[in-house]
Amino acid sequence: MRTEIFGRRMRRGVSLAAAAGLSLAAARIAAAQEKLTGFSTFQTGLIFENVGFGDGLTQKAGNFESTVKSAQQILVPLSLSMPIGSMWRADVTTIFGNGQATFVDEAGETATAKLSGLHDVRLRATGKLRDEGLVATFGVNIPTGKRGLDPEQVAALGVLAAPALGIYLPSVSLGPSETAGLVASRSIGDWAWAAGASYELRNSFSPVAALAAGVGDPKFDPGDAVHLSLGADRFIGENSLNISAIADIYTQDKLLASSGGIPSTVRLGPTLGVDAQYHVATHALSDLTVFASDRHRGSFSRDGASVDGSSANYLSAGIRGNRPINAGTDILGSIELWNHTGLTSDQALVTANAFMTAFTVGVNRHVGNVAWSPYARFRVGQVDTGVDKGSVAGFSIGANVLTRF
Repeated sequence: MRTEIFGRRMRRGVSLAAAAGLSLAAARIAAAQEKLTGFSTFQTGLIFENVGFGDGLTQKAGNFESTVKSAQQILVPLSLSMPIGSMWRADVTTIFGNGQATFVDEAGETATAKLSGLHDVRLRATGKLRDEGLVATFGVNIPTGKRGLDPEQVAALGVLAAPALGIYLPSVSLGPSETAGLVASRSIGDWAWAAGASYELRNSFSPVAALAAGVGDPKFDPGDAVHLSLGADRFIGENSLNISAIADIYTQDKLLASSGGIPSTVRLGPTLGVDAQYHVATHALSDLTVFASDRHRGSFSRDGASVDGSSANYLSAGIRGNRPINAGTDILGSIELWNHTGLTSDQALVTANAFMTAFTVGVNRHVGNVAWSPYARFRVGQVDTGVDKGSVAGFSIGANVLTRF
């Protein structure tokens, strides 16, 4: 029954949207660390995530249908950040994950697909080049994550990597890559501006992108990527506004099935995005922020021809705030809504249309050089794969611990 529920055809169900939608713990950890320049920091934690699909949600990958019942994963993020002299800072981040997805057939029998291991290790160095107005960033992605996936692992990936669910990407490798970039900033009138550009050299197999092209057991020669960004912020009375725009442009990928044949080429469409945050000054809260984000991913092409239904839009908005309880403790809370149009070119969960709502509550406690932040997050919504539509409910509980030295 294991082959019947998640056979090899599931390989076609992994979409490029998984790569576009990934939200790794490393990015969140790094953002917090930037506020602690001058100190070395170490951060870890424990996170449990659970998603349920009621009686089951049917998806179709190629000509193969399966019904997803639930998914869970446990994650342990790890991050180390340290200064290098007075102008540079280095970061090392990774995360260990142990996830699984449960499938059910028409007779009510279930099978579980598992995917676990260490994510890729990411190294980054950031330094000031000229009076803090020019910053250089260099990064390396070491492919310690899962690369060769069997059918069971691909089936688990097709659920855990679904952007609509709003959970962490599972333990798959994005392949080795190197990135170099510059960020320039200056003040113009009441606005503080920053513009950035980076080039990412990708030079080996990346299973998420390769499987998205529908090639089983592929040899993959990925193209490179250019990342551009522009941001600005200013005060509006006692409040402040931050806006930014991003663009990701990709070169051509080449794929060759292990059985040989004519190579196939795939080129991702550009990704364009806009983010806005409005920080409201209040006496009751130390931080009250209204935020919105929109990402549009253009259609990708295969062998020079655009693939119909392969473009998508990802819109999210919400509000978050911190309320101080005493000198070392804050209560945190947020409400977020997101809508993913999904890709009509596929009918798998990883490319599904979704409307979701999430509520988060937590505590941020500082004691000396240690900060710990337990939290709980609850999400509900509707997901439409194209062959089935149903409700989704889930939760995440966890705690992060950061120490500086």
